[in-house]
Amino acid sequence: AGERAGSNNGTTHGVAYNADIYAIKIFNSSGNTTAAATAAGYALIEATGAIDIINNSWGTNSDCSSRDACRTAVGSDFFDNWEDIGQLATPKISVFAAGNDGEDEPSLECQTIKYDADLYNVSVCVVATSHSVSGSGNSQGKGKIATFSNKCGSVSNYCIAAPGDRIYSLTEYGSYTFSNGTSMAAPFVSGGLALVMQEFSSLTPSQVVSRLLTTANDSGEYSQTSIYGHGLMDLNSATTAIAKLQTINGNSLLDDPNTSYYDLEYNSFLSSAAFS
Repeated sequence: AGERAGSNNGTTHGVAYNADIYAIKIFNSSGNTTAAATAAGYALIEATGAIDIINNSWGTNSDCSSRDACRTAVGSDFFDNWEDIGQLATPKISVFAAGNDGEDEPSLECQTIKYDADLYNVSVCVVATSHSVSGSGNSQGKGKIATFSNKCGSVSNYCIAAPGDRIYSLTEYGSYTFSNGTSMAAPFVSGGLALVMQEFSSLTPSQVVSRLLTTANDSGEYSQTSIYGHGLMDLNSATTAIAKLQTINGNSLLDDPNTSYYDLEYNSFLSSAAFS
């Protein structure tokens, strides 16, 4: 929760630190869960209605190769409830950690995304990068995929990378510590989606997901789609207006190379009361 929406206390803060957090318990004290528990969690999300983005810093180390096989593997009730919230008038966005097994394919839940439009339009799989070259044995070079992280693999169309190695954040006891895992990377993406949703409130949830994915940094190292999917999350690009609104300056010839333009965001416009 600290990475996603932790309050700005002058020491650290979450990506979307003004967001509201709703915690739904699906794991027991031993860190175990069941398909029935995950299904009940998603049913509660639908019933509550107030939650926009669901961060799932958990996953299953298994594979599936079809919609039916994936539905059975993740639990049919969980799958159906996940699908249901993707069919709402305002769908809920699901973010899943890719897993920490260093494999070429992500978690079972991530693999499930690609087989159903109600899922993949509003779901994101997240792999972890390492931006530290000291104090951690997980780095293959600054900014590269962490050694523990699963890769995007066959889910590259719905996958993105975010920092997940040696992340300094809050513990459940109110102290601070360094943590590693795709469970650290996923909340960064959940927070990023919240910022895009806030900045562009007219976008639908699927458009919010699309914007975050398509504005990711996919140059250089991050052009390897089987590893990083769309690339490294770039919130500056994701929250920057893409187009400009301009007026032409004194010339009606749009194709004249000497024609100049003014950006409306840097100018004011005054009119008479009749015109307004």
